[in-house]
Amino acid sequence: MPNVLHAHQSHLFFPLHPPISAVHCKTEAFHFPQSMAPVNLRTNLSVRRTVKCMANPRRVKMVAKQIMRELSDMLLTDTILQHAVLPEAALGADRYLSSLTTISDVEVSNDLQIVKVYVSVFGDDRGKDVAIAGLKSKAKYVRSELGKRMKLRLTPEVRFIEDESMERGSRVIAILDKIKAEKGSEGGSETSDTPEDDPDEDIIYIQIANVDMSTFSGDETAPFFGFLGAAAALVFSCMGAAYGTAKSGVGVASMGVMRPELVMKSIVPVVMAGVLGIYGLIIAVIISTGINPKAKSYYLFDGYAHLSSGLACGLAGLSAGMAIGIVGDAGVRANAQQPKLFVGMILILIFAEALALYGLIVGIILSSRAGQSRAE
Repeated sequence: MPNVLHAHQSHLFFPLHPPISAVHCKTEAFHFPQSMAPVNLRTNLSVRRTVKCMANPRRVKMVAKQIMRELSDMLLTDTILQHAVLPEAALGADRYLSSLTTISDVEVSNDLQIVKVYVSVFGDDRGKDVAIAGLKSKAKYVRSELGKRMKLRLTPEVRFIEDESMERGSRVIAILDKIKAEKGSEGGSETSDTPEDDPDEDIIYIQIANVDMSTFSGDETAPFFGFLGAAAALVFSCMGAAYGTAKSGVGVASMGVMRPELVMKSIVPVVMAGVLGIYGLIIAVIISTGINPKAKSYYLFDGYAHLSSGLACGLAGLSAGMAIGIVGDAGVRANAQQPKLFVGMILILIFAEALALYGLIVGIILSSRAGQSRAE
């Protein structure tokens, strides 16, 4: 029995002939001859349906970024691709760098079928031609490697396109620098070390920003962290001392109205809270005396050590002050009503004070680490 196509609307059967009916991947079309189609369907004999496989724009961007990372890694590690870009490398030459190849951008089509790789090549004309030709010749190899690295079910077709935007930008920068240098030399002495006809006028100059490496070694920014640590030690410790003194003082004043004979006995929380500021003062003085870049090199290691020292002491003093204030306020009020609670209150205050003492000890140890970044 020959193959037939069933039309559900008219309940008719039409034989299918390969020359008449056609089915495409992207466009699906059904054609029937005029003589065999029903009357009500002769006005619209071709029914077409277009199927568009469009990926999510976010996924397209993610795929493009991953392809760019993988291609950059292949240019650095894949010997086959390196020999295609730089044929001199296969000869074992010591200096074979005739061009510098950089992937400037990657564009992936919305259907993930085609990827355009924009390549910038710096160097002479021969190096550019060889690099671009080598990349294009290895397009299939690059596609297969991308499929293995990225584990894609369908790897897009790779097309390498030369991008001259970076080269043009470097030329513009070189021209602007030349004009700026000429204007600066007009007011000074006329000393021309280069001839008018520069034989290297075709060389591409790339300007690199002048970076003071002392910034990275810490000679400029390290004292900032050191002074910040000294300030943190004193400020946070004094904040804790102030809170503890105020909170305990309110309780003492409230209790002293009814039991004035217990005021001097209940002043212990205020004294213990005030000691916290002394801890911060000690660390601040130690840190500030250790910062003297003129007498001794002061590096980032030293600055970080002093910063951590100040934070350890200051924040420990702040937490201890809050504990002393709350316990002291409630303790002196309860002690006025029940004198037997005095010993328990003192023990609680001692353990709260120990928190700040821990911070002081750690702060001293950390501040002593400063100056050990390099062997003297």
